[in-house]
Amino acid sequence: AGFRMGAGGARVEAVQTTSGEWIECDNIVVAAGAWTKQIIQQICGADLIPTAVVPHQYIIFEATEGVSNALPVVRDYESKYYLKPEVGGFCVGVFEGNPRPHLPEAVKLRNGTSVPADAMNEVFEETFDKADPSLEQALEAVPVLQSTGIKSLLHGPDTHSVDHNPIMGRMWDSDNIYVCTGFNSQGIQCSAGAGLAMAEWILEGHPRSFPTDFTSCDVQRFYPKLASNRDWVEARACEGYGTAYGLHWPQEQFESGRGAHRTGPLQEELLRRGAVLGNGFGWERPLYFLTPEEMAAKAAAHSPHMDHSLPTPTGYANDLKDTEWFAAEARECRACREEAVVFDLSTFGKLRVSGEDALALLQRSCTANMNKPVGSVTYTCMLDESGGIVADFTVNRRGEQDFYIVTTTPQPYLVKDVLRRNARDLPQHQLQDVSEDLGVLALMGPNSPGILSKLTDTSVEDVDFPPFTMQTIEVAGVPVDALRVSFVGEIGWELHVPADRTLEVYRALHQAADAAGLQLGDAGAHALLNSLRLEKQFVHFGHDISPKESPIMAGLRFACALKKKGGFVGSEAIAAEAKDGPRGGVRLATVLMPTAPAVMWGHGGELVYKDGEMVGYLTSAGFSHTLGFPIGLAFLPFADKAIVPGVYEVEAATPNGRERFPASVSLKCAVDPEGTRMKARQAQAAQDAALGKPATLAADAA
Repeated sequence: AGFRMGAGGARVEAVQTTSGEWIECDNIVVAAGAWTKQIIQQICGADLIPTAVVPHQYIIFEATEGVSNALPVVRDYESKYYLKPEVGGFCVGVFEGNPRPHLPEAVKLRNGTSVPADAMNEVFEETFDKADPSLEQALEAVPVLQSTGIKSLLHGPDTHSVDHNPIMGRMWDSDNIYVCTGFNSQGIQCSAGAGLAMAEWILEGHPRSFPTDFTSCDVQRFYPKLASNRDWVEARACEGYGTAYGLHWPQEQFESGRGAHRTGPLQEELLRRGAVLGNGFGWERPLYFLTPEEMAAKAAAHSPHMDHSLPTPTGYANDLKDTEWFAAEARECRACREEAVVFDLSTFGKLRVSGEDALALLQRSCTANMNKPVGSVTYTCMLDESGGIVADFTVNRRGEQDFYIVTTTPQPYLVKDVLRRNARDLPQHQLQDVSEDLGVLALMGPNSPGILSKLTDTSVEDVDFPPFTMQTIEVAGVPVDALRVSFVGEIGWELHVPADRTLEVYRALHQAADAAGLQLGDAGAHALLNSLRLEKQFVHFGHDISPKESPIMAGLRFACALKKKGGFVGSEAIAAEAKDGPRGGVRLATVLMPTAPAVMWGHGGELVYKDGEMVGYLTSAGFSHTLGFPIGLAFLPFADKAIVPGVYEVEAATPNGRERFPASVSLKCAVDPEGTRMKARQAQAAQDAALGKPATLAADAA
């Protein structure tokens, strides 16, 4: 009936029952199924939980001789049904490919408003149209059903999330408000694990007892404003329901409701240049770029959920080389290593932290030392008390008490939440989210100094503009904050530009390259995340690092200033680990598979064996276009400051079944382990080679 909030609205102190009784609480978990959305809205004052009701129908047959609960549950993912024993007979449940035409009007109304508090044991009108053709295929597969009577049809509500993963964890900007919902018809079978995970979330900050992390289930993975668009939420929930039974691919994109929330400053320009887009944290962003011929040959979409307003991937395949983007990804990676490319990274999260307590807050919150000269750019992690990584990003010191954080697309709200919790006794600070105010153009590759120098009077030589520094410069007459950093291992700059002038700078870069006779291409997220950064062993949050991993495990000891005054959150745990060795006795390593087919291109989870015994799995997997074979990252046995030697193999699913392929493993990255290519002198040599001298990239890779 009501909630009593503490000062600041971040804590629920008591819950009022319908009888008027007040129950005081240390924590509150809202696990109310379809009602969770409106209860959280009542507590937090905003529509924050992106779930919708999508009814599911199943058919219970009369008793059949020989059927008992000893029989297994059978799922036919191609025909979209499951078959299970039910009180001496069979039950067939169907997950039809497109549930929207069968949504009852009452469900649509509730998805757009709320579910009545007194709704209970509701069922909707049954229809065989909803079950066809899956029911026919079940009858064909189990002929006894053709002569068995139907006891009942049940068509009842289920709560589905917009990405078909559960929604769990602590709410943004709260201290004790937790949520557990959106189990997509899997609530009963997930209940035991969900209960344990929620208990650990409350007691320890994150789930600890599971072999994998919960970043894909964390409520904070969502852009908070997504839930307010109820039509979009319903469309996405229906798509997740309709594709639950089906063939899935790595980096698969949802196809409904595209472009409904956030649009970057270059979208129209990039679409004209052949961009194929993906969706993340409410943004549309380029994944790869097709030539006009490739775009014309692009596979037609047959999904009933497809929003045709934006080009999205359709040409999936088991082998990466058969996908519609393999050639594009290869083209973009080679251009980055040998010439230059520009990535549109405008979707990055961007925060300003300023005020009298800004430095103290960041020193407490960040593993690295933030008390560096103005103009410095520092890579750092944020940890929980146990030393697990909750975020990673770069920090640019713009003034004595003025800092600029650049983080990945999904992280700005998470980072703000951590800073808020760490600022209990540091009130003199301002935290501003400028993610939508600035565009980001990442100019990367050996041609980048030559291109940038044509547009600015500022020297881009190493001595004047060294790595990990920032300068405010003019580029084609536009004031730009240029950060000398790279997520691809090549020399380059992130150009942070006012959003309304980003297109102007982007066009100027291409014009300058053309005038100088230097090649400059466009590149997208597939090249960046699935190839280039893997070659450099650069970690990615949610894949290689999470609260389950520490900086010591991930090879990020360099980002931990253990001697800085006052330490940082998690510093005691990291100091102990630095002394005793990484937790679990494992370290992140690069895994090279020279003889493997290109089937390991993003699934992750492929098992790694040492001397015939399973010792880990690939946290990231992709294809090295520099080396010409699959590459991955994995946490592997570590002792005596090295990966434990042995005969390593990686197991992958191929057309021939599960096969193992020889692998070499190393603590070092696969391409340019000394980092020389990020320096201007090496870039100049590579640029000279591109203009006619022999290239040295293969030697660098070796």
